[in-house]
Amino acid sequence: QDIVPGIPTSQAERTLMNSWKAYLKATEVPFELEHSKMALHKLEGDTRKIRNALFFLYDRGEFYDTRAESTSDLQDQTSEIEVDELLPWENEEEFQEGEIPIVEHVDEEMQALSSTAATELAGKVSILDQRQGRIEGKQTSIDDIMRECMKELLSLQSVAGGLVNRLG
Repeated sequence: QDIVPGIPTSQAERTLMNSWKAYLKATEVPFELEHSKMALHKLEGDTRKIRNALFFLYDRGEFYDTRAESTSDLQDQTSEIEVDELLPWENEEEFQEGEIPIVEHVDEEMQALSSTAATELAGKVSILDQRQGRIEGKQTSIDDIMRECMKELLSLQSVAGGLVNRLG
């Protein structure tokens, strides 16, 4: 149904849109800085929560990064050797007969044990040194990232605080 005869649809739409915009302009309150006060307070609260969460994560990272590892991580998974396999004599009678001087045998076994222990210890220390180097490298990287995040959060908080002060 045409209210205005002969008017194109596009012109009618444009006229209605222009009149709607004029109505909104006349009835709406213009935007002022006071209208953003609540949003800025919320932004400041959110940045504080994020900052606090970041501090918490940093503290947790520091705690777990410097926490001592359990000794079970450092032990090898070795198979158990029966005591009989370690003894150089076949049976108790042979031991009692004194064919094998026990002092010499104990001395040889202690030297072998000492050598094996030193080799194992050196290997473990080397692995721990490598692990510590990787951890320190990661920690430096994490510290740099955390510093950048803190810098950005403090900047955002400063901007939000300045806006709040201007509103207040």
